[in-house]
Amino acid sequence: MTNIKPQTALMGLETPATILAWSVATFGPRTARQIATRASREVNELMTAILSGGTLESIHEELADCAIMLWQVAALSGIPHRPEIVQTDALRVVGRELLALRFQRRLTVFLEETYMSSDEVAATVFRDVLRILEALIFVYGVSITEFVDTKMGINREREWLKLSDGNYQHAVVGLHTAAEVAQ
Repeated sequence: MTNIKPQTALMGLETPATILAWSVATFGPRTARQIATRASREVNELMTAILSGGTLESIHEELADCAIMLWQVAALSGIPHRPEIVQTDALRVVGRELLALRFQRRLTVFLEETYMSSDEVAATVFRDVLRILEALIFVYGVSITEFVDTKMGINREREWLKLSDGNYQHAVVGLHTAAEVAQ
């Protein structure tokens, strides 16, 4: 296991480019497909939080994790993306669970399209994934930029541990340290 020290926080609002720069500096270079695959794990955690009646705070954190991962994919894929403020009360009627399930399905389709279709088709599906994520964030009453900025501030201060499978996990204060995980 490798112990990674936290990166110094950048000033100002986070963008796909600033998040990607931090990610590369912290974890090394990865492909858009690798990050999207990791994002699917974050989506599963979001689904668990939503469907199990998790706290609003835990759902907000999982939404931010999803946005952070998917913004990196946008930056690596050259897909221009600016977070949109989704403002329609019609979204609230759809239902949070249904919207979350649609988000999960579209991310799965995107991962399939990266293997089977043209980059243009995959980019179109990915834009839909981002729109659904932003709609989900809206129905949970969160400002996407504020929330991503907050979560990235936390991520930048964390100690990250490289696991034996090549993935990274943040050290959890009181639960494990780099030395304990390495054993």
